[in-house]
Amino acid sequence: KGVVSLQVAPELQIPASIDELPRAAQAEAIAQLLDKEIHSRYRLLPANFAAADLLEDSDRFADRYESADRTHFLQYIEKQLQRIDLPNRDDDFLRTRLIEMYANPAINQAKALQA
Repeated sequence: KGVVSLQVAPELQIPASIDELPRAAQAEAIAQLLDKEIHSRYRLLPANFAAADLLEDSDRFADRYESADRTHFLQYIEKQLQRIDLPNRDDDFLRTRLIEMYANPAINQAKALQA
C-alpha cells in the first residue's frame, strides 16, 4: 500500500512505582508508556510533517519537508476528497479529518520525544 516500516523496540521497562497504583491506574500508566514507545519510533514521511503544519497553521516541522511535498500532499487530499461519495458532503470537515489523520503521527511523535 506504500512505505511500510517495522521498528523493534527493546523490552518495555515498567517502573516499580506503577505497582503502587490502583489496578485501573496501572493499566492507564502502562498504556501511556506503550504509546510513548510506539510514537517515538514512528518512521514518518514528509506528508506527515506537512499535514501537521497545515493543521496547526504553523511551520514547526518545515525543516522536515520541501514546499513540493506540501503541494503534493494537498493535491493528494483533494483527490481523496473527490472519492468520497456522500449526500450533502461537507468538504471542509472531511478535509480537516483527512489532514488530521496524517498530522497526528507527527504531533504524537513530537510529544513523545519531548517527555
